[in-house]
Amino acid sequence: MNSEMNSEMNSEMNSEVNSEVNSASAETSYVMVNGLRIYINDRTLGATSGDLVFYSRRADGPYYRWRYEKQLKQWRGARVHAADFSPRELSMSNWKTVPSALQSRLIEHYQE
Repeated sequence: MNSEMNSEMNSEMNSEVNSEVNSASAETSYVMVNGLRIYINDRTLGATSGDLVFYSRRADGPYYRWRYEKQLKQWRGARVHAADFSPRELSMSNWKTVPSALQSRLIEHYQE
């Protein structure tokens, strides 16, 4: 009986520690990309092959378009020129909607 209680307590403690680590990790991500805004283009969501495309911009810097390259199995970013798109077509997106692999690429890209 004691071993069951100890096991249960250990499980709860591990869960709390993991939760705190994940929370700290998320906070670190926000700190590392301070001032970063993420966008999506609602108009192209239905028109494309269903692939998600994200845009990013930090402060008054350039816009970047991020697509997942299926053959390479990685997110690729490219600077977008003003003539290639209209920023008015973009909608703000939440960091939580960004796939974790892209979050990592964004952190890497915008690292100071």
